[in-house]
Amino acid sequence: MISIDILPEDFLNTAIKDNLDIKEYIIAVKTDINSLGEFAPSWVILTEKYLYCISEDFSGTEKYDLKYIKEVFAESLVSIGMLTFKTDMGYVEVCKFSNTLVPKFSCFASVTNKIIRGEEVREEDIDKNVEHRCEKCGKYLPNNSMRTCPSCIDRKAIILRLFAYGKKFKVQIAVITLFLLLTTIFSMVGPYLSGTVFFDYVLTDNGKADVFGVDLYGKVVLIVIILVAFRIFSMITNIIYGRISAKVSGEMVYNIKTDVFESMQKLSMKFFSNKMTGNLMTRINSDTNEILYFFIDGLPFVITTVLNILAMGAFMMAINPWLGLLCLIPPPFIFMFFRKFMPKFRKMHNTLFRRRSSMNSRMNDSFSGMRVVKAFGKEQAEVRNFGRDSMRFSDSAVKVDIVSSTVFPVIGQSMFIVTIFVYIIGGLFIINGNFTFGLMTTYIGYMSTIFGPMSNLANTVTWASYAMNAANRVFEVIDAVPDIKDCEAPVSMPDIKGDVSLKNISFSYEVNKPVLHNISVDVKAGEMIGLVGHSGAGKSTITNLITRLYDVNEGEITIDGVPVKNIKLEDLRKQIGMVLQDTYLFIGTIAQNIAYSKPEASLEEIILAAKTANAHDFIVKLPDGYDTMVGVGGSGLSGGEKQRLAIARAILHNPKILILDEATSALDTETEQQIQEAMEKLVKGRTTFAIAHRLSTLRNADRLMVIEKGRLVELGTHEQLYKAEGVYYKLHKLQQEALKIRGVE
Repeated sequence: MISIDILPEDFLNTAIKDNLDIKEYIIAVKTDINSLGEFAPSWVILTEKYLYCISEDFSGTEKYDLKYIKEVFAESLVSIGMLTFKTDMGYVEVCKFSNTLVPKFSCFASVTNKIIRGEEVREEDIDKNVEHRCEKCGKYLPNNSMRTCPSCIDRKAIILRLFAYGKKFKVQIAVITLFLLLTTIFSMVGPYLSGTVFFDYVLTDNGKADVFGVDLYGKVVLIVIILVAFRIFSMITNIIYGRISAKVSGEMVYNIKTDVFESMQKLSMKFFSNKMTGNLMTRINSDTNEILYFFIDGLPFVITTVLNILAMGAFMMAINPWLGLLCLIPPPFIFMFFRKFMPKFRKMHNTLFRRRSSMNSRMNDSFSGMRVVKAFGKEQAEVRNFGRDSMRFSDSAVKVDIVSSTVFPVIGQSMFIVTIFVYIIGGLFIINGNFTFGLMTTYIGYMSTIFGPMSNLANTVTWASYAMNAANRVFEVIDAVPDIKDCEAPVSMPDIKGDVSLKNISFSYEVNKPVLHNISVDVKAGEMIGLVGHSGAGKSTITNLITRLYDVNEGEITIDGVPVKNIKLEDLRKQIGMVLQDTYLFIGTIAQNIAYSKPEASLEEIILAAKTANAHDFIVKLPDGYDTMVGVGGSGLSGGEKQRLAIARAILHNPKILILDEATSALDTETEQQIQEAMEKLVKGRTTFAIAHRLSTLRNADRLMVIEKGRLVELGTHEQLYKAEGVYYKLHKLQQEALKIRGVE
C-alpha cells in the first residue's frame, strides 16, 4: 500500500464487514463533492483487481472491474474535476472533485493506468508533496519548490540566518560594536556637558563648582573646547564605524547575491518557466539591496536607539526617579505597538513588492518585444497594460504611506505630551529648589536623544518590513529544492556510448494537461532520428526529457541502459549538445560565444568549428573579426549568422548525443545547403535527434518518428513511411504542394 490518503481504520473495518475487499488497497484518494456538485465526501480506492467509489457514510458504493477498463483519466473542467475511465463501450464517470484535488487524482489515474498495463507500481510513482501544503500549518504553498508557506516563516530564524553571513567578519563586527558603544557614551556626555556642567558648574558659583577636583566656574572657553573635542571624536567614530559597516554589509550582501544566483542556476527549467524575468531580477537586485540598506542604516539605528534608551534611562532614573520614570513610559508601549502592527506592515510591503515586480516584468516584456509591439501597432495597448500595473503599484504605495502618515504622527504626539509633563514637573522642582536648571537642560537633551529617534521609527519599520520580506524571498530561492537533481548515488558516465531508449514515457508540463502519451522507441548509438509532426505535437518535449531539463511523469528514459535519472547530471550535460530554434548569444565577442561550450578552447579550435559550420567567411568580414562584440541576444547579426554561430558552438562541444531543434530554420536555401554539408560532418558518429518542419532537412535521417498530439503514430525510414501513406505521407504531400505554390522545386 503506497496510498496518497490513508483510509481511516473504522472506515476500513466497516467496508470489510460489508464484504468489500479493500484491505490490501494500493492507493486511495478522498473526494469532496458528489455528482450533483454538493459537498459529500467519498473514497476512491484502487486494489489489484477493482476500482471502488464508496461514500463516506456507505450510502452508495460503485465497483468496477479493472479488466474492462482501458485507461483512466483525471480531467480538469472549468470549476470542478472529474475522474473517468474508458471501456470498449465508451466512457464512464467515477466521481467529481474540486480543482484543488486535481494533483491527487492525476496521480491516482497514473497509478491506476500502470496497474491496468501490468506494470510495477513503486513508491516514487506517488508524489509525496502532491498537494504542496505547508508542513506546519497545512496551507497550500505558492509553488512546489517551497517547504514552508509565507505565513509560517520564522522571523527570528531569518534574522539569525542573515547574521550568519557575518561569521567571517567577527573582528570587524566587534569593532563596530565598540564604536556603537562609544557613540552611546558620546550621546550621554554631550547633553551632560552642555546642560548640567555648563549651567550648574561653569555659569553658577554656588559653592560646589568643582568637577573631579577642578573648579570650572567661569571657564566658558574650556568647556566649549571640551564640547568641540567630543563632537570631533564623535564624528571620527561615526566615520570609522560607517566605513567598516559599509564594507562588511557590502561583503555580506555580495555573498547573499552569489548564493541566490548560484541557487537559481541549480533550479530546474520548471522554476523559470513559472517566473517572470522582472520578478527574478528583483529578487537578486532589489531584495538584496533592501537587506543592504537595513544593515547599513536600519540595524545600527535600532541598536543605538536601544542602547541610548537603556543607558540614558538608567542615568535619568539615578538623577531623579520621578522624571526618569515619566520619560521611560512611552518606549515600552511604542515597542508593543510596533510588535502588534509589524505583521500588517509586512503584509502591505509584501503586496507592494509583488505589484512592483509585476510592473517591472511588464516593462521588461514590452521592451524585449518592442519589435513585435511596433509591428502590430500595439503601443497604446502596452501603455494601457502598463498603466493598469502601475496604478495597482501606486495604490499599494499610497496605502503604505497613508498608514504610516496616520500612525507615526500619533506616536510623535504621545511623546510630545510626555515632554510637556516633564517640563511642568521639572519646572516645579526647579521652583521648589529640588532641581537645577542645568539638570533640567540635561534631561531635555536626553529626552531629545531618546524621543527623536523613536519618532523616526517609521523609517525603521519600513526598512525592517522591506528587509524581512526581501530576506524571506531570497531564502525561498536559496532553499528551493530543484526538481532535477542527482540521485543519492549517481552513476558516473564520463564516456557515453549513445544508446538511447524511451520506454512508455508520458509527460505533462502542467497537472492534468498531458503533452506526451506512452511513447516507446530504441535508438542505437550513432543513429540519426528525425522528429516530425505539427507544431505543439511534443517533438521538443522529447528532447527536453532526453537532456533531462525535465523528468518524465511516467515511464523511463535510459542512455546506454542506465536511467537518465541515475546518471550524474554533470556527465550527462557535458556529453549532450544542442542547437535550438531560438538561438541565444551572450554579451561578449564572437569567439567567446563559440567557446561558451568549451571555455578552454584555443583560437585554432574556435576557427575550425566556425569553418565547419560555414560561419568563418562572414565572421572575418566583420569589423573586428572573431573579437567583434555582439549585443544582447546577438543583436547586430542576422538570424542565419546567429544560427551558424550556435552550430559552431555545438561542433566545438563535440557531444556524444546531439539535439538539433529546427537548427536550419533561419537559413535561406543557399545557406541551408552549406549547413546541411556541415551537419553531415557534425552528426557522423553521434546519436542525433533532429527536429524540423521542413522535411527535406531530414532526408539523411536513419529513421523518422512521427509525433501526433503527443503520441508516436509512425516510426521508420522516409521510404517506409511514404509508402505507408499515413500521417507522414500527408505531411510530405502538403509541403510539396506549398513549395510548388511558392515556385520551389
